[in-house]
Amino acid sequence: MKRLLPGFFLFLSLFVAPVYADLGPREQVVSVVELLKTEIVANRDVLSKDTSALRAKADEILSPLIDFDNFAKNVMGKYYRRATKEQRLEFAKVTKETLLNSYATALLEFDEDKVKILPLSPSKKKNKARVNMEFVTDAGSQVDIVFLMKLNKKQVWLLDNVIISGINFGLTFRKQFASMVQKNKNDIDLAITSWGKSLEKKANEA
Repeated sequence: MKRLLPGFFLFLSLFVAPVYADLGPREQVVSVVELLKTEIVANRDVLSKDTSALRAKADEILSPLIDFDNFAKNVMGKYYRRATKEQRLEFAKVTKETLLNSYATALLEFDEDKVKILPLSPSKKKNKARVNMEFVTDAGSQVDIVFLMKLNKKQVWLLDNVIISGINFGLTFRKQFASMVQKNKNDIDLAITSWGKSLEKKANEA
């Protein structure tokens, strides 16, 4: 469970929920949690013995749910416009592969009984919503998570950002990538490589 918390929420911070136009913002988050339970945890005994199969299953489930292009745009910030199409695709590819390789095993430990998705709060904007969730760690402490949802042009609720215990992940990631670009003397290719190594290092430290 030690590696689950950062892994689980790092995955969710990139999620766009299943593309079901009839689902509301809270239902989209619920559907992601349900997929993790039925597709990964339910097959834990088999997948835990086959790392390749586990990564393939995680890829199968997550790829249709993750808007890596939007993630790249948000995290790369002002550097997104400076990046070539190839660099944007490489950023998304590195991010996806690193997350799958680093955190797929952590998903086996997901315990839906420790997750509580609260009722949806009223929103002033019709195209935005906040879905609040509580997560209880093995130590018994509560972690508060806020999923910032946004309704796209196709009328599908997608995850736009996530705030965990007051930490805005979208903003944090953007600052980290900007710092990497600066450290690499504005070389975006090197910054993307550093970004992948940074994600991998955090997974190993978790």
